[in-house]
Amino acid sequence: MLQSLLNSALDRAVSRAVKDSSRALELCARLDGRSVCIEITGSPWRVQLEGHALRLQARLLSADSAEPSDARIQGSAVTLLGALGEAQRGLLQTGSLRIEGDAEVAQACSELLQTLRPDIEDMLGRRVGPVNAHLLWRGARAAWTHGSTLLRDQSRNAADWLAHERRALVPAPEAEHRYR
Repeated sequence: MLQSLLNSALDRAVSRAVKDSSRALELCARLDGRSVCIEITGSPWRVQLEGHALRLQARLLSADSAEPSDARIQGSAVTLLGALGEAQRGLLQTGSLRIEGDAEVAQACSELLQTLRPDIEDMLGRRVGPVNAHLLWRGARAAWTHGSTLLRDQSRNAADWLAHERRALVPAPEAEHRYR
């Protein structure tokens, strides 16, 4: 029941996004009859994208289902979101994003997903109005930036405390001197 609700919502969102973009329609035509499986590591779900002449069908599958696909893209949720931006090549080089199968199909799907990247502020604007959406999105971005800065600083402080106060870790300058 939940899976069918999620499938219909996902399919509607993808269909709406494809209709709004001529480039997306062109890429759907390239993917006609082909499928790509997007596996989110650490998640019980996979997304199967099937190209049809003028649309892209998206289905949510359980991780243990064995659906055949032409290509498979695998990574964590954060990695897959990063792959939608400019960091795709770096993620592939580090190995955190893996692509298997037909590379041309995977590339077309990746380009299609970048084209369909949702405008969160616009989607919020339809629900709460453009001004409220702008303020909410700006607040969310500020919270994300502040949170990531706080996490980085706290990690650095914890490492310094463990190295200098508890002497549980070797301080970085000493380690560098030792390895030289």
